[in-house]
Amino acid sequence: MIRIHRRASPPAVLLSKGLARRQQHETDIDADLASYSSEARKLEFDRNIYAHESVKRDLVQMQHEKCAFCEAKPLHVSDGDVEHFRPKREVRQDDADEPRRPGYYWLAYEWTNLLFACERCNRRHKRSYFPLVDPARRAQTHRDAVADEAPLFIDPSAEDPRPYISYREHVPIAINGNARGERTIVQLGLRRRELSADRERHLSQLQTLHMAASLPDVPANLRARARTDLAKLIAPEAEYSLMCQIAVEALGGLPPSP
Repeated sequence: MIRIHRRASPPAVLLSKGLARRQQHETDIDADLASYSSEARKLEFDRNIYAHESVKRDLVQMQHEKCAFCEAKPLHVSDGDVEHFRPKREVRQDDADEPRRPGYYWLAYEWTNLLFACERCNRRHKRSYFPLVDPARRAQTHRDAVADEAPLFIDPSAEDPRPYISYREHVPIAINGNARGERTIVQLGLRRRELSADRERHLSQLQTLHMAASLPDVPANLRARARTDLAKLIAPEAEYSLMCQIAVEALGGLPPSP
């Protein structure tokens, strides 16, 4: 997980159709909150708005085609998801908690609440979870302020994950065991086996390139090429770039140009 720099201006569809749908949801809730809380009635969310091709395109570009959470690039094997950081339909604190409905319906079409994520992170792990330090401060309706919440999940589009998450080899760890880093890693499945194996392969490649770029006996042209390839691995657009950046730092940084 790395810092994501969000474009300030939302896609036009969110400002037009998205705003209209938000206003309708708020009107419906104001008229009969109890029915929507009990699921006697359900809000209908329009995927054609929040996952409109222009929205997804901007998110994919903004995130360098990477999942906001695991930093894998899913597009070569799947479509990926437009994900709601604060869940729109229902929300859960943890496994022991019953889903609370409705969720953050008023943020369903909010640009700052949308991220691009792989299906594994979104559908299998994050789902409707959104844990808070103090669940009693959770916003219940659009009349409450989400600014009063203290989320445990790290939003990489709003803050830098590096003070919270680091790596030991290819395994993500919470720095000094902090609660936010640990909850983000565990709940989003960032230590899952397949992901860990892929990171391990990247790390092995990185270590080989660093060695090749550092050894004086290696021809200068090959050292230069290894250094160039190494720089690509730690660039923001590369898969698992946080892990790669930390690994290169531990090795003493990029070797000097030959």
